[in-house]
Parts: sequence; C-alpha cells; structure tokens
Amino acid sequence: DFGFDPLGLGEVPQNLERYKESELIHCRWAMLAVPGILVPEALGLGNWVKAQEWAAVPGGQATYLGNPVPWGTLPTILVIEFLAVAFVEHQRSIEKDPEKKKYPGGAFDPLGYSKDPQKFHELKVKEIKNGRLALLAFVGFVVQQSAYPGTGPLENLATHLSDPWHNNIGDIIIPRSILP
Repeated sequence: DFGFDPLGLGEVPQNLERYKESELIHCRWAMLAVPGILVPEALGLGNWVKAQEWAAVPGGQATYLGNPVPWGTLPTILVIEFLAVAFVEHQRSIEKDPEKKKYPGGAFDPLGYSKDPQKFHELKVKEIKNGRLALLAFVGFVVQQSAYPGTGPLENLATHLSDPWHNNIGDIIIPRSILP
C-alpha cells in the first residue's frame, strides 16, 4: 500500500486485505498465462486461440506433444481441474492469517527466500510489479485478439514490424476504405 487510492477502495481494512489477495492471485495467473501464450507460438506449435481446436473434434481427444492423453476428453479434464482447484481454494479460504492466504506453502521454501525479511519484502514487491505487467500484457493479448481474430501476439508483432505504417491498430479503428 503506497497511499494511491483515488476510488477509496481501501477505506475498509478488511476489504483492502481481500483486494490485495485477489490482485496477487490474478497476477500469478497472468504470470503463468503470458508465457503459456508466447512460448508455444514461438516454438511454432500454434497460437493460444487455436489451442482449443482439439476440443471441437468429435470425441474431443486431447493430445500432449502429439501423444493422446489417457484421460483426454474435455469433460474429464474439466472435472479433474474443477476438483483440484476447489480443494486448493477451500484450503486457502479456511486460513485465518491474511499473509498465509497470500503466500501459502508454509515450510516449503527450498531456496530459503523467506529467511531474510528484508529480502522477502523486496521479492514481494517484485512479484506484484511483474504481476501487474503480466496483467497488462494479457489485456493487450485479448485486445489484439479482438482486433485481429485468429492470430497470435507474435504473429501480429511480426506483421506490424514488417510494415508499421500499414499494419497497426489504427487500421482497425479507422479503416483505410473510409479515408479520402
């Protein structure tokens, strides 16, 4: 908390703790999503939009690196994922200590990051800053996807860099066909 709160969201301390916890969780998801979107496209394995195509085929058999997943039908994967996330979220929701809600794991600290409180605080600040950057990157991916459906962020970047004057968001907002 650095005091910047133009909407007054942090006036109630209990709400502020909940907002901080929610922001941190969303940041962590974004930090997982952004590399998950960029790496497959960089490796030539398709983009994040086309990743769900296996779910549309009859039977919906999922594959991992070209091999069928034994439990690979979409409904089965969804049930497994729902149960796993529900268990973890239930465990987190019954925790009373707000710091343990935000930084779970307990004694699991194999690299010893939490031993020095000053260094641990510095790492927390780095985590939230990188998380906010990942949130903005993900919003950029979503906006880019709505402007150029079916293409990934790296493909759009390459197209833009090849001809920046003719391949940009301005062409979507103000199409050249309506210009004199």
